[in-house]
Amino acid sequence: MVVKLAAGALILSGLIVLLFLALGWLSQSKPDTIGLTHGKLAPCPNKPNCVCSESYTGKQAKHDITAIKTSEKELLTTWKQIRDSIKTNGGIIISETDTYLHAEFTSTFFRFVDDVEIRLNRESFQIHLRSASRMGHSDFGANRKRIETIKSDFRRHP
Repeated sequence: MVVKLAAGALILSGLIVLLFLALGWLSQSKPDTIGLTHGKLAPCPNKPNCVCSESYTGKQAKHDITAIKTSEKELLTTWKQIRDSIKTNGGIIISETDTYLHAEFTSTFFRFVDDVEIRLNRESFQIHLRSASRMGHSDFGANRKRIETIKSDFRRHP
């Protein structure tokens, strides 16, 4: 009886690992939400695995994170510092213009991909940020933590 339970638990564990590996593989496809929509970062889906600093109201408020505010003089330096922080923290820059950047972060074991986007607003001297998981529902706060780390790195290197 104990052997059957142990074998069943082992099989179940193996199936769960295979499921997560399959989800990681599926997360390799770039979602439709990447890029600017009407000049802004896309709003977060109705899942807790996304944060965005663009202004959204109502049910999207749970996804709010503050933009980085700077001065006209420091705008490009701040952009470079954020770009460097993304690379230092394991992000791979996929595309970049002078006002927009898309990077990917991949988890070590299951290879889940999260997308980070930043948008430079030259008029308000702000840099908007968005981080979202491609797969799943919850990320246990990983995307919020990632953006806070990037912002913290920026504050450490004025």
